Amino acid sequence: MIKSVLKLLLLLCIGGLIVFAYQAKGYVDIRWEGVSVSMKIGTFVLLILIGTWILFYVFLFVSYLGRLAKNLKQYWKNRHELEGHRYIEEAISALAGGMSDVALKKARKGSELLKGSLFAQWIYAFAMNEVGGGLDESVIAGLVKSKSFGLAGYRLRIEQLLKQRDQVTVVNEVEAAVERYPNAVWLLDTLFKIHVQQGDIQKAIEVAKKLRQLNHPDADSKMALCYVLQSRLEKKSEQKLKCLQLAHELDKTNTIVGIELSKEHIADGRIKKAQQVIETVWKYSRQPELGDIYLETLTGSNSEEMLVGALKLLEISNASTEGYVVVIKVCIQSEFYQKARYYLEKAIQANGGMSYSLFELRVDLAKKDCAEKVDYPLWIKQVVAHKRFEGWECAHCRSVAAQWEVECLRCGEVGSYFWKGEHEHENNFFAIKGV
Repeated sequence: MIKSVLKLLLLLCIGGLIVFAYQAKGYVDIRWEGVSVSMKIGTFVLLILIGTWILFYVFLFVSYLGRLAKNLKQYWKNRHELEGHRYIEEAISALAGGMSDVALKKARKGSELLKGSLFAQWIYAFAMNEVGGGLDESVIAGLVKSKSFGLAGYRLRIEQLLKQRDQVTVVNEVEAAVERYPNAVWLLDTLFKIHVQQGDIQKAIEVAKKLRQLNHPDADSKMALCYVLQSRLEKKSEQKLKCLQLAHELDKTNTIVGIELSKEHIADGRIKKAQQVIETVWKYSRQPELGDIYLETLTGSNSEEMLVGALKLLEISNASTEGYVVVIKVCIQSEFYQKARYYLEKAIQANGGMSYSLFELRVDLAKKDCAEKVDYPLWIKQVVAHKRFEGWECAHCRSVAAQWEVECLRCGEVGSYFWKGEHEHENNFFAIKGV
């Protein structure tokens, strides 16, 4: 309404101006380089108004063309961005599905369409790393410098260096990254593993303490690992025992800590303490060596006392197969053959059938108890065919080892071995869950 009124007033003013100009008497002479034009004042005013009007609409038309060009440019830009985002989403889906080659092609197209997107560049670099084609250092450098994706850039670069086994450069890169991101758990975890691999236990403990301040769930297990390694470097028995006790206080479920601490107590004549350590660890990990060490602590007692001790271990393990194995060994050793056969039947029921370890005990019992006749070849055919793996397995790559090692012999992961028996009990230094 207001615009209409203003337009009407403007037209009235223009009309009044034209009428006034035509009523005015006189002429306007225009001369330019010998050319002379003479016209009435009203005609001159009318020409000026018409020219101004034409210039105004020319300006509007040019502005419209500019806006049209800008809108077309924005349209194509949005279209490229949408297409680029689609390629990046497809690349992420391909990476999740394990199709690295497809992911690399999609990520390359997406990064070309989204040149200003650091996220797209990160996905592209990650896909290159997964394929094994190396990393584009210019892309990684751009990620490292950015605020949003600096940590992602460092991670890609460090993972590549870890694959190349370039320890010196890795340490420098990780320390530089930790200085910039002091609370980044992945960087601290990587630094911890590097220090352990290099044998620098004190620095590893410092990193574990930092992780503990950040409430990392595996910090106590990492410190326990460090104390175990430090105990192996100690020559004095007192210092070694102190380190193992610290490790046990931090991680009472750890098999290796239980084995080494109980052995150290036995060496020093602390039989009761050794039994207490084994009983504590046995609740979480029924590793056969723990049972054998417990039997060793019972040596010197009479047969009845040995059986009572073995039954206590069975009770702690909630009548597990491994607990029955300890009891059966005591019965065979004490020549309680009838009781050994009784507990052997119980063990078979608890196990849901015969196992290789129970088969070995039954053979041993048959050899000691001459009253029992056994068809060994038939047993071997029935049981050996169903023998399951029993040993140390890496939680990271699932490779197996005959004995516990600090590092996985295949993937190099630190503290990843856990005991896997005929009844699997996952228990390792880092208490890995869902990996």
